[in-house]
Parts: sequence; C-alpha cells; structure tokens
Amino acid sequence: MGMFYKTLFATAAITFGTVACSRNPERVAPVTDSAPVQVQPVPKDTLPNTYTVQNGDYLWGISYRELGTRGDSAITAGVKQIQNLSNLSLDGDTHMVVNRELVPGKDGLVDLIYSGQALTIR
Repeated sequence: MGMFYKTLFATAAITFGTVACSRNPERVAPVTDSAPVQVQPVPKDTLPNTYTVQNGDYLWGISYRELGTRGDSAITAGVKQIQNLSNLSLDGDTHMVVNRELVPGKDGLVDLIYSGQALTIR
C-alpha cells in the first residue's frame, strides 16, 4: 500500500510541476512602468438631477447609488432629501401588509415607489 501512495504523490507532483511550468512567456503581456492612473471625481454640477425608477428600485438603494451616501444616517438623510425634492407623500410610508391591507409606517420614510416614476434627487 505504501508504494501506491508514493506513486500517487509522484504523479501529482509531476502533473502540478508540468502545469505550473508550462507557461508560454510570449503570451504573457509585458509589464511596463507607467505612471498610475489618476481618477478624477465627477463634478457634482454635471451629475443628473433626476432619476427614473427602475423595476426593483427602492429609495435606500437610490440614495446609496445615485447620491453616494454611506452609512445609515447619511442614507436616511438622502432618502428624506429625495422625498422632499420629489414631493413624495407619506401615504407611501408603508412597511407591512396586515390582512391584505398596507399598514401605514411610522418612520416617516416613503416605501412605495413605482417603475417609471421620475424622482428629483439633487
């Protein structure tokens, strides 16, 4: 049985070595020493002021993605900003269904938005 494992180990080592060493150096892209690329932030005045709601969107995600807010308090502030600028009614502040009816929410944040709805975000 010992010879079996030695043969298995030797075969695995040879296979691994062959695969690892069989790189064709001509196919590898050459590395050039160039200056690092500088990423410039997009000026806020060039960003769009409106956003059209897509299927599956929700205000927290829009605040995160479109306004760049990070952290719960910043995202909440972004949601409130979108609500105010878009004149969204707190009738859309629902967060659960009870007996097949939407129950009003208590957090003051609109939950219901619809695909195709245009929102003012800035």
